Amino acid sequence: MATSRATFTVTDARSPADVENIEDALRDHEGVQLVDIDPETGETEVRHGESLVSGEEIRSAVEELGYDVEPDEEP
Repeated sequence: MATSRATFTVTDARSPADVENIEDALRDHEGVQLVDIDPETGETEVRHGESLVSGEEIRSAVEELGYDVEPDEEP
């Protein structure tokens, strides 16, 4: 399975409880292998199986939890 990386910033996830809530929810998605969120900045990296879940689906899942998501700028 090919692995992809989704990166984005969760602008309003600043507490440990917010981070844990997002990490737990994303880990429940099939294909999500790693979730890393910096609680200081909200910068988020998710490694996932690209054939099982897309980066857009991952960002949407975070938004459905009630958080604001800003996609990273493409180089």
